[in-house]
Amino acid sequence: MFRDQTVVALITARGGSKGIPRKNLVELIGKPLISYSITAALGSACVDRTFVSSDDQEILTVSRQCGAEVIERPSELARDDSTSDSVIKHALEYLAEQKVGVDYLVLLQPTSPQRNAEDIDAAFTLLNSSKRYNLISVFEPEHHPLKAYLLNDDGCLHGIVSDRSSFRRRQDLPRAYMPNGAIYIFTAKAFRQNNGIPLEYAIPYVMSIRRSVDVDTPQDLEIIRSLMESTP
Repeated sequence: MFRDQTVVALITARGGSKGIPRKNLVELIGKPLISYSITAALGSACVDRTFVSSDDQEILTVSRQCGAEVIERPSELARDDSTSDSVIKHALEYLAEQKVGVDYLVLLQPTSPQRNAEDIDAAFTLLNSSKRYNLISVFEPEHHPLKAYLLNDDGCLHGIVSDRSSFRRRQDLPRAYMPNGAIYIFTAKAFRQNNGIPLEYAIPYVMSIRRSVDVDTPQDLEIIRSLMESTP
C-alpha cells in the first residue's frame, strides 16, 4: 500500500511551554526530549522524510543535528491557543512550495518519547491490512470512561451513556480507548478535504498504559525517566 506512496513524518515542537520550561529540549537520559521522536521517525522503514515544525531557533538547530529537516513556523502558530490543524496546514503548504510530495502524513508529538520506530512500522502494517486511511494510537485506561458522570446545567450528575453505566461490570461495557498522542497517520488528501485531521473511521493502534505516558508536567518527566531507565 505504501511502496509507491510518499510518507512524511511531522514532529510539531513549539518553543513555549508552561508545565516544563523549554519542554521539547529538556534532558531525558542524556538526550533532548525531541530527539526520541526524530530517532523513531528516521528509523522507520515506512517514513521517507522527517520534518520538525517549530518557531524556536534552538529547537530547529537541535532537530537538524539529530538528522531531521525543519520547517520554520510563524510565531502566530506557536501560541497557547494554536491548533494542531493550523500547524499541519502550514507544514503542508510549505512542503508543497518546496515541491515535496506528501501522500501520507505521520504526526508525532515530541512528548511521547517511548514511541519508537517499531511502533510506527507496526501502525503502518495495521493500517495497510485494514484498508483504512487513518489511524490513532491509543491505550485502554484502567478506569472505564463510560462509568463517569457529567455535571449538567441542572446541577445534577448524569451518566455519559446512562445513569446506570457506573454500576455495570467493566466486562459488560464496550471496549474503550484513550488517545495517547504518540502516532496519528492520515492522508494529506483527507486532511485537506476535512480541513483538519480526519478522525472518522480511524482504526486504533493500541499501546500499553506504561508506554503511553505523555510529558506534560515535571512529574510526568520523572515517571518516564524511571520507566525508560528500568526498561532493558
